[in-house]
Amino acid sequence: MVDYNPDGKARTVERIIADVDDVCPNSYLETAKTRWIAQLDMLIWRDLFLQARNPELDYTWPKCKCWQVLISPPDDDIYDLYLRAQIEFHNGEYEKYQNSAAFYDVRYREFAAWFINEYRPAQGYVRRR
Repeated sequence: MVDYNPDGKARTVERIIADVDDVCPNSYLETAKTRWIAQLDMLIWRDLFLQARNPELDYTWPKCKCWQVLISPPDDDIYDLYLRAQIEFHNGEYEKYQNSAAFYDVRYREFAAWFINEYRPAQGYVRRR
């Protein structure tokens, strides 16, 4: 299996929440934001890494607050954009949500294209050199 976090520098669930809260103040509890981060990592795990469901990705607060997410810098802004989109959607701020969701979609597609080109997951993660 490929090492998705080769440098060990991925942010933690807690750090992502704190970073988003700094730029997008909200009243949602860490439990909800952790669940949204877990949903994103489960989608990445299934749809991009082509792996079967992984119960370890079902993060819960506060148990998993120090756990690292799957994607490390410079692509980890995907989490911030996804979390902001979820906050705006649940606030009923649909124009803001559409903008954040569009930015998230662009960044996710960029990461996906790089990852697929670099690791070729459908062929068993043979990293190109």
